[in-house]
Amino acid sequence: MAQEEILIVDDSSSSLMWLSELMSGVNYKVTCAKNAQDALSILDNVNPDLILLDVDMPEMSGLELCVLIKKQERFKNVPILFQSVLADSNIRIEGLTAGAADFLSKPYNPDEILLRVGVHLKLRALQTNLEETVAKRTEQLVTEIAERKIIEADLLQSKTQLRQLAEHLQNVREEERRRIAREIHDELGQMLSLANIELKTLTILLSGLDCANTQLSPVLQRLDYSLKKSAETARSISENLRPGMLDTLGLKPALEFHIANFAKITKLACHTEIRLDNRADIDDHHATVVFRVVQESLTNIAKHANANSVSIRVIGSEEWLLVMIEDDGVGMQNSGGPRENSFGLIGMAERAEMLGGELVVESSTGGGTKIEVFLPMRRLE
Repeated sequence: MAQEEILIVDDSSSSLMWLSELMSGVNYKVTCAKNAQDALSILDNVNPDLILLDVDMPEMSGLELCVLIKKQERFKNVPILFQSVLADSNIRIEGLTAGAADFLSKPYNPDEILLRVGVHLKLRALQTNLEETVAKRTEQLVTEIAERKIIEADLLQSKTQLRQLAEHLQNVREEERRRIAREIHDELGQMLSLANIELKTLTILLSGLDCANTQLSPVLQRLDYSLKKSAETARSISENLRPGMLDTLGLKPALEFHIANFAKITKLACHTEIRLDNRADIDDHHATVVFRVVQESLTNIAKHANANSVSIRVIGSEEWLLVMIEDDGVGMQNSGGPRENSFGLIGMAERAEMLGGELVVESSTGGGTKIEVFLPMRRLE
C-alpha cells in the first residue's frame, strides 16, 4: 500500500515541527508549508491525501486558501482539517462552508489528531474506491449500451431486410398466381371450350346413326359431363389462385362474389357489409391484402370454427382500410395475435405489416373468433 501524504500549512514553526513529527511517527509522508503561497507552490507538484491547515495566517488566511484549493478539481475530495484556537462557531461555519472537512482545536491533543486524521483518510480512501468503482462500472455500462445499440441496429436491419424479402416473395407469389390463373383461364379454358364445341358437333353428326342412341349416347353424355366438370374445376382453381374479378372489376365485386360462393358451398349465414369511400384510392397491394385476409379467414372458419354464421365488414376511407371478420364458432384459447404454428394467421399478420398495418385476434373457447386488420392507405415508414 502506498504511503499516505499529508500537507501541513502553519505559520508557526513550532506547530509545524510538532505536527510533522507526530505524522511522521505513524508513517505518514509529510510536506510542510509556512504560508499560503508556499502551499500553493507545493500543490503545483504534490497531490496530498490530506491537508492540515491553520486558520489564522498572515497575508492569506486559511479560509481563503481553502477556497482556492477547493476550486481545483483534483483537490475536491482531499479532506482539509482546520487548526484553530478560536472557538467561535461562526469561524467553524465559514470553514465548513469553504470546504473544510473538520476542525482541530489548539492546544493539540495528539490522540485526537491522529484519530481524526485516520478517520478522514479512511473516508477519502473509501470515497476514492467508490468513485473508481462507479467510474469503471459506468464505463462498462457505456460499452455494454454501445454494443447493445449495435446489436439492436443489426437486428433491426436484419428484420427490415427479412420483411423486405418477405414482401418481395409475397409479390412474386401473387404475380405467379396471377400468371398461372390467367393461363388456366385463357389457355386451358379455351381448350376445354373448344373440346366442348367439338363434342357438340360430334353429337350432331352422330345423331343420324342408328347406333348413336344405344351405344354412343351414354359415352357422349359422360364425356360432356367430364368436360363441364373440368371447366368448373379449372375455373375454381383459377379463382383460388387469383380471382380475375379482382383485377378487372375491383375489390368490392371480387369480395361479394367470393363471399356469396363461400355461403353457397358452406351453407353458413354470411352477413356482409362493404363500404368503400369513392375517394379511396385502393391500389393493387391493398386490394390483394384485403382479399387474401377475407379469403384466409373464411377458409379457417370453414375448416375449424364449426360456426353457424359469419360477419364480414370491410370499411375504407381515404386514410385507412378496416377489415373485420367475426364468427360464432368454437373459438380459440389465445387472443391478441397469431399463435405459434397458426400459419394462416401469421401470413395475414405479415401481409398487414408489409403495408404498415396491424392484425388483432380476439377469441375465447366457445365464444367465437374476431379478426381485425387495420391498414393505413399510405404506408408508414
